[in-house]
Amino acid sequence: MRSRIAFAALLAAALPAFGQGALSLSVFPTIDFPLGPELSDGTAYYGIGGGVSIQADYALPFAPRFFAGLAAEADLAPINSAGESATFLSVGPQLGLRAKLSPRLALSLAGRGGLYAGMIEAGTVTNPFAAGQADLSYSLGPSSSLGLGAAYKALLSPDGLVYSGLGVNLGMRWRLGGRAGSGIRLVPSVEPVFPLFYSYYDKNPVGSAKLTNGGADALEELSVSFFVKQFMEQPKPAWKTAKLGAGDSAEVPLYALFKDSIFSVTEGTKVAGEVIVSYHRLGKEYSESFPLTVVVNNRNGMTWDDTRKAAAFVTAKDPNIRAFALRFAADARSKGKPILGASFRSAVAMLGALNLHGVGYVTDPSTSFAERVEDKESVDFVQFPAQTLAYRGGDCDDLSVLYAALLEAAGARAAFVTTPGHIFVALDLELDVASAKSLLSEADLIVRPEGAWMPIEVTRLKDGFYKAWKAGAQQWRSAQASGSAGFYPVREAWATYEPANAGELVREAIAPPDPNKVYAAYAAEIDRIIAGELAPKAAKLQADAKKSADAPKALNKLGVLYARFGMQAEAKAQFEAAAKGGDAAPLINLGNLAYLGGKNQEAFSYYEKALKLKADSPIALLGLVRSGTELGKADETARALARLQRVAPSMAATLPQSGMGRAAGADKEVSAWSDEE
Repeated sequence: MRSRIAFAALLAAALPAFGQGALSLSVFPTIDFPLGPELSDGTAYYGIGGGVSIQADYALPFAPRFFAGLAAEADLAPINSAGESATFLSVGPQLGLRAKLSPRLALSLAGRGGLYAGMIEAGTVTNPFAAGQADLSYSLGPSSSLGLGAAYKALLSPDGLVYSGLGVNLGMRWRLGGRAGSGIRLVPSVEPVFPLFYSYYDKNPVGSAKLTNGGADALEELSVSFFVKQFMEQPKPAWKTAKLGAGDSAEVPLYALFKDSIFSVTEGTKVAGEVIVSYHRLGKEYSESFPLTVVVNNRNGMTWDDTRKAAAFVTAKDPNIRAFALRFAADARSKGKPILGASFRSAVAMLGALNLHGVGYVTDPSTSFAERVEDKESVDFVQFPAQTLAYRGGDCDDLSVLYAALLEAAGARAAFVTTPGHIFVALDLELDVASAKSLLSEADLIVRPEGAWMPIEVTRLKDGFYKAWKAGAQQWRSAQASGSAGFYPVREAWATYEPANAGELVREAIAPPDPNKVYAAYAAEIDRIIAGELAPKAAKLQADAKKSADAPKALNKLGVLYARFGMQAEAKAQFEAAAKGGDAAPLINLGNLAYLGGKNQEAFSYYEKALKLKADSPIALLGLVRSGTELGKADETARALARLQRVAPSMAATLPQSGMGRAAGADKEVSAWSDEE
């Protein structure tokens, strides 16, 4: 009895050494059938006996199908013809393999050895033993199983075999530790969160986790979610799978649907988060939570590993930005020369307005773009447009974000342009490449498949638009030649990085500069641009008209040049001279001038005459639809629209409500002029 108590104490002391979660304890009552030794007359030395086997084993973390453990057994073997029994107490380590045959059925093979104590009335001896075991177990639930097995044991001595036999057992195995012994291991890796991109994390991972099923059973209907209670309404489902086998691992992306309250973070902070793993195991549902710490950066923070991220700062719908942009864009569109296009005129006006507002370029050496862009992991502080407008200063990224937001608020398309250590803005001229080249120097443009863009160096806003454009063009040419230029349209970037809902970053309305002063500066800048860009091109076309055998075409091109630069009287004179050649193009262009001047009947007549010369001219058909709509000529307009949809569907698509809506005279724009028909 004292020996059995000592063994139980030894087993209890050994159990903690096996760790938690993959530890099993088994108890097997056994019937022993002796195989040897025999007496000299062939009689078996022992009769059928019995005992109990207690085993603790631990599934190896690096190879969960293998286990190591400790086994202790007590056996009582009757001695034939002696009227007494021998008691054998054995203890020793074991190694084995456990293989799943089905979700509930497992086969185990193990070998063990150690020391045994054999006790009879004559005394006690201690010697080594060896044993092998096989058993089949059926899981009754996540923590228990019923086993049926057999074991062979040989008890040895210096003089030979003391006992050998085959034991048949039926017993129970219990998994200890952890959550029902699931063995789930999860190693999360969550990147610092940027409030600016709180909507981005809904579809793009905020981090990942390595999930390992270290248990002995497959996990089914497994799902993973991520939760930060302080800034999320509920856990965000991140990943699910039908089954994760024992010992299998998976890389799990983590997503988050943050509340906009995360935008209240003005200083970096740490908050508690958790990864929640839910699963079914052997028919029962479980859930485990793995806590982690989440770093939340300030709302103005971003890294420059992807320049498109800056688009999230372009809050074109901010009330202060819209009020500032729309006021000056409206004057530029409705007053003065209709040069190049509405977007171009808005861009000129707003750069001048920023200058009159007192906005200036301020280098911030602690967070300069040049330094931050080299270190992709460094967190930069970027101002929102309303902040820069209120502070009246910022570095190149702050000014670029502000100017891009104003352009987008006015309906113009903006893009970010990067050169080594610098960022500025480009404006979509809304001109095809051929038209842009005919008006402006190709070297001063960014030529893209979709059209021509104008680079604008926003840090030169005090020098005026013309010089800011030329400075941006020079930087673009230099960077493009070295292969280091980057181009990122804001609206394309918004598809990935939505503009943030910044809320009231600036609570008080920002007082704009005097509109009269802004318009005066705008008009002066337009004259400067015309003088710099139109004069040399006009001189060349005038020379071509004098020496060309086909003077009408040269005169028509000169008229288009004047028209693009808003010089309508000069344009009309050239078109009228060119019309004497009998081509359709100058008639179409005279129709455009009449339409812009609100003379819709005159425009309609010019377009009709042009169509008699060139029946399927898209520009003439477009003009006929527009002027006919203004005149209420429903039948003629419908027929012209049908023809336009057939010959130039993309042009027809530019018409509001299929061309049937009337446009206010002040909003009229003509983007298509004919210089080749």
